[in-house]
Amino acid sequence: MQGFGNTVTEVDETTVGIALQIGDTLDLVRVAGGTKLFSLETFNGDLDTGTTLQFKLGYRKADGGGVLADVDNYFGSALTTWQAAVLGSARTRWAFTPIDFNEDVFITATVTAAATGISGTPKITAIAQGIARGIK
Repeated sequence: MQGFGNTVTEVDETTVGIALQIGDTLDLVRVAGGTKLFSLETFNGDLDTGTTLQFKLGYRKADGGGVLADVDNYFGSALTTWQAAVLGSARTRWAFTPIDFNEDVFITATVTAAATGISGTPKITAIAQGIARGIK
């Protein structure tokens, strides 16, 4: 935590009950407006019994309206990390330039290549960290 006590951490979990298909979109975690996001991590169960699942990771406005443009691939595209389980002890840390969100957003994943299949009901955990600066 910074000396000002303004660190923000958001954690959310998404359960996937069916094999993901092209165009499916998952809202992973909500980030409050006025946050400068500087860290995003995920870990997950095995979301693909094969090796075909790909997705892009970005953000979209949480409440519609607003002036922020949605960017569905800000954190990456053609990503394959969900093809196998990723343990919480070995989280995927997404590299990106810190970004200010002046309105609430969802960090989203959009499937670009379908999963071969799914076993059970795996979960995706997302952890977003930032600095609460207020809406400017």
